[in-house]
Amino acid sequence: MRPSRNVSVLLLVAVCCLSLSAGSLAENVTFWTWEAGQRYNLINEELDLFRQAHPDVDLQYINRDIRWGEALFVAIVSGAAPDLTITHQDWHRDFAMQGLFLDLRPFIERDGFDLSVFPASVMEYYTGPFGEITGIPWDFTTILLGYNKDLFNERGVSFPTADWDLDDMVEAARRLTFDRDGDGENDVWGLHIGPLRQYVWRLWGVNFLTDDMQRTNLDDPRSIQAFEWLASLFREHNVVGAQGLATSSLTPWINGQIGINLSFPHYLISAGRTMTPEWDIELIPTAPVGYKIARGATGGWAIPANADNPEGAWEVIKFLASHESQLRMIEKGIGGVHLGAIQEYWTQMSPAELGLANRNSLRNRAAIAQAYQYASIDLYPTGYQQMWDTIINPAIESIILGHAAAPVALSRAAERVNAILRQAD
Repeated sequence: MRPSRNVSVLLLVAVCCLSLSAGSLAENVTFWTWEAGQRYNLINEELDLFRQAHPDVDLQYINRDIRWGEALFVAIVSGAAPDLTITHQDWHRDFAMQGLFLDLRPFIERDGFDLSVFPASVMEYYTGPFGEITGIPWDFTTILLGYNKDLFNERGVSFPTADWDLDDMVEAARRLTFDRDGDGENDVWGLHIGPLRQYVWRLWGVNFLTDDMQRTNLDDPRSIQAFEWLASLFREHNVVGAQGLATSSLTPWINGQIGINLSFPHYLISAGRTMTPEWDIELIPTAPVGYKIARGATGGWAIPANADNPEGAWEVIKFLASHESQLRMIEKGIGGVHLGAIQEYWTQMSPAELGLANRNSLRNRAAIAQAYQYASIDLYPTGYQQMWDTIINPAIESIILGHAAAPVALSRAAERVNAILRQAD
């Protein structure tokens, strides 16, 4: 869903006029979220602290079906916008380009709000072409290299270091792949690629979209080289088994059947609660482009441009973005992007407090805080998830399985994606 920019802006201007003429109740703040269940409850508990500090504010935290953006778009252009909403990288930038979110710079400059506490790469995402800031991050993920220390020791392989490049990782993975039970089939694999297939082109210095967001770079020679390398992990080097394909299925890792695991920190920690082999983490290897880069993903807070109570919404954002609130969010696993809070939590937290099955694991926790500087958010079009499911991922599968050469599969995928982009415009 990508509504016409001119139509949506005209509708918004009309709605803003109606909203201003109708007035607003300054003591009410409506805050929309798609969170539900335990995560909703935990975030609402954090908001209770805001309510206690501001008893005159009626803060309503409301679950709405806004994960994919459509319902929020309709609410904004029809004059029924909340004062504050969470957003997702799948559509935040597209909404911002249509003028649907308030520029927060006046609030930031007036209150001396320090943006440097957040990773620069995530703030770049929320910053528009003219310096407008349309959101504040509440969540941000990065990628780490997890490794099974027991397997490394068993195979006589040196532990990973921050100086590793992709060649170092592949060589270690080759030595870690073997047939343990002697049946002629490998049952221990060197590498689990996790979400690598979702951003491997970035390692070769290319974004998913061109800078003007008019076409995809899937058929760029650098992307082709990236996917040929990815396929070589399966076909030439034979270091990734079938279980190494899934992003979130970590059972083989937990069972000690994988030596290196590229994954999100929270995935590794969750798996570590039942993983008895000793494991640790290191920064991702340096990419062929010459620096470390990982897939970043973010969710943010934004104030709709026609919100009734933007001042009240901004006060909620400031509270949630504070060091203290961010630290509590990290502790509860419900977000947290503040670099100081991240550093404080991960350097002071112990494996026992995390509930890890092997208390000798996760010694290099400082790497979690360091890893955020390498996370970067790609340029994605509206409707990217459907493109991934129906076009991009099937093309990657065909390359990995050897059913199609990378130049052919990616050229066909790029043609289909570009057709969708032209139609959206």
